[in-house]
Amino acid sequence: PELVMGVEEEEEGEGGMPMMTQGHDDECYVCNGPGQLICCDSCTRVCHFKCASPPLVNGCPVDEDWFCEMCVKEKAAAKKEDVKNEVKEEEVKEELEFKEEDTDVMTLKIEGSPTRTSVSKTSVDRKSKIAGKAPKEEDEHAEPLATAESSTKSGSKKKEKTPVKDKENRPKNEVEESTKSQAASQAKIVVVATGLEDWQNKIVKKLPKAALGITKQENINSAVAVVVCSAMAPAEKWKRTIKLCLGLAAGVPVVSFGWLFQANTANECPPIEEYEMEVSKRLRDAEKKPLEGKNFFLGNYSEQVPTPAELKQIILGLKGNVLTRLAPEESEDARIYVVKNKGKASTPTQPYRNLEVVTSKWVLDEITTFKPED
Repeated sequence: PELVMGVEEEEEGEGGMPMMTQGHDDECYVCNGPGQLICCDSCTRVCHFKCASPPLVNGCPVDEDWFCEMCVKEKAAAKKEDVKNEVKEEEVKEELEFKEEDTDVMTLKIEGSPTRTSVSKTSVDRKSKIAGKAPKEEDEHAEPLATAESSTKSGSKKKEKTPVKDKENRPKNEVEESTKSQAASQAKIVVVATGLEDWQNKIVKKLPKAALGITKQENINSAVAVVVCSAMAPAEKWKRTIKLCLGLAAGVPVVSFGWLFQANTANECPPIEEYEMEVSKRLRDAEKKPLEGKNFFLGNYSEQVPTPAELKQIILGLKGNVLTRLAPEESEDARIYVVKNKGKASTPTQPYRNLEVVTSKWVLDEITTFKPED
């Protein structure tokens, strides 16, 4: 980015023209003041270092472009719109593919047997595709089951069916068990998605979870491997939800939605570490957790978001303590945080000492804004 001088400290450029008249504005677009101004590399706006968002405390960026806050928002909106359009194009493409696959129904008459109706291979493949499974391939070397003549009237015994063997000479029942075992072992990434927008939920709904080895569930527990939030990238803003806070307290990696989007595009799950949110990394790597060693008393707390059970789970997950009772002697040694409902009167602090009355929002803020001590 270029630097220009405002109207009170203007310098002359080529042809005797003031520098601020050469393609950019004369005054800071934030405070409308003159001085040393940095030029946006995308529009005509200029601003002071301290007025930039975020402020440029280290001066003018070197060897990289700088964009004003307005241009940054416009670019983010354009990127979001491009993603939405890409999703819509994929939906239209899939719909057209399904319409082109006509289901051919054939009636096969086999001599000596009743009429059978069979669905074409195209229909089977399409149903398998929707279910997220690979269509079954016919085994050219498979032997038909040996059957016996049905003659119950004559009292003759039926012959036992011989198991069909595959190319590796394994019985068919062993092959089926092996296939089921492989499918069960493949679905090993348990995902909880929270705070997503409507277009993001549509992608999750159409995601080939079985093919990617992903299992989606609603609640946070020990089986969850990753929590997906609404941000498209780790550095972007995200929506705070109770599920997200429960995941952070449980030590589950919280990733941006870009992780699921990339998995849907590449048909394989990318590394979780590349999409993990900054707050998740900070909490995981911190030697001391934000609530570690702090004492909390929930008392008459009864809100539904979060519920007392959820709030207790969050506190304990980050190594805090939840007191079952509040006695004067307990408040003499260490500070106790009394959690109250919103809008309720503060708990009396006498004859207690070292008490601090807080809300559930204060507890959640301690987690999501946590930064390790230097």
